[in-house]
Amino acid sequence: MKKLLSFIFAIALILATVPVASALNYNGFVYIENDDGTVTINGYTDFFSEEVYIPKAINDKPVVAITGQAFKQKTSIRTVNIPETVTSIGAYSFYGCTKLFSVVMGTGVRTIGDHAFNGCVALSGINVRNVEAIGEFAFYNCNKMTELNCGTALKTIGKRAFWKCESLNFIKFSTTLEVIGEYAFSDCKALTSLKLPDSLKQIGTSAFSGCTGLEALTFGTGELAIGMYAFENCTALLEVTIPQNITSIGRYAFACRDAQSTKFTHLVKITCNLGSAGVDYSMANGAPVYIIELDREIASFGDVNGDGVTDTNDARRLLRIASGIETSTDSELLLMGDLNGNGIIDTMDAVVILRRASKIA
Repeated sequence: MKKLLSFIFAIALILATVPVASALNYNGFVYIENDDGTVTINGYTDFFSEEVYIPKAINDKPVVAITGQAFKQKTSIRTVNIPETVTSIGAYSFYGCTKLFSVVMGTGVRTIGDHAFNGCVALSGINVRNVEAIGEFAFYNCNKMTELNCGTALKTIGKRAFWKCESLNFIKFSTTLEVIGEYAFSDCKALTSLKLPDSLKQIGTSAFSGCTGLEALTFGTGELAIGMYAFENCTALLEVTIPQNITSIGRYAFACRDAQSTKFTHLVKITCNLGSAGVDYSMANGAPVYIIELDREIASFGDVNGDGVTDTNDARRLLRIASGIETSTDSELLLMGDLNGNGIIDTMDAVVILRRASKIA
């Protein structure tokens, strides 16, 4: 027994010598003093305050971060003022603040963490100013939000960041935006138009799926890859122009289907040039396509014999031309039959038609 007590006493002495970061309190703000002379707020003890003014400094040390779920589920808070000294808003910082309707964000904030404002159902709008990255689920289910101004520095929007923001009807994207994550704006049903910036490089899977009010979509001039189902069930979107700078379009990106069905239909008409990703998408997914160079609708692209359907007869003719058995100087035939956009009729064009005729994706 004496040996056991001696062992416990020794352990206690060891633990007593280990430095432990202690949380301090300033007017209800629980904070930690960092080694670099700054302060991080990681808690708030006032459960009844409606207005929160985060201090610029505590004990002459600048407040640079909000973290540790500091204000999570503080349901009394209605307004928050964040000073310009703060550079990051951590994960779950304001999660579940159901009465929070106004956030005045300082110009210093660069990152908004995962779930930072998730479930802030009263939040009506946000101006992220100099923010460079918005995390996953950051504003999920903020269904009273009507406007999003992305400022001038935003580069990435995380997956499901604005999912189910059903009242969001205006977005001004930054000219620096590069990535929109999967499901980022899914089910934002009040959106009626989108103008995407030239800087955008990637639209994730289902990024704008279920945006049933979307009627107009304008792409920028930079190289852009569009993910699968990106605009699925955007039922008001009846026509979209695919510029040459679109490098790829994922499966059923512009398709529609019932919730309980696996069958896809296409309400949207694809307008594009030959040899573009728009043509590839239309061929692979059975979407109606309008070829700009021909200035007329092509109901069945690849219909080189003009009988109204794309079938093995068209493939047979292309093979005859490709092998030299048949010659043609018809420029429209070249446009209609050059499915891979390499400037000639070859066997690969016939293969594409055969795959389509046999319904091979």
